[in-house]
Amino acid sequence: MVDCPETVVALLSSDVNPPQVLLRSFPNLVSNATQWIFRFDCLDVSGCSFSCSVHELGDPPRRTPCGRSYRVDQLVDGNEYVFEVIATDGVGNVGEPVVYSWKIGE
Repeated sequence: MVDCPETVVALLSSDVNPPQVLLRSFPNLVSNATQWIFRFDCLDVSGCSFSCSVHELGDPPRRTPCGRSYRVDQLVDGNEYVFEVIATDGVGNVGEPVVYSWKIGE
């Protein structure tokens, strides 16, 4: 097999497809857990970086860089929350936000 790094660079630089995020760990739609660790992966050959946010329903997201997990705590009983994660692949394509909403309490 011939090592052709130029071919790999050409393939990656011609990548115009945004990355997809697969959410692997999330709370039930109604949960009593006041803390949670969201876990997710990127489905892109060039790898991804992520930005995440958890905010109350109706508030704007305040995304910060995150790894392949995002911990939230001090969630308040009775409130509804929104988790968002966005991936950027290794060539700069930005995916659509993956959004998950849930409520604390019954």
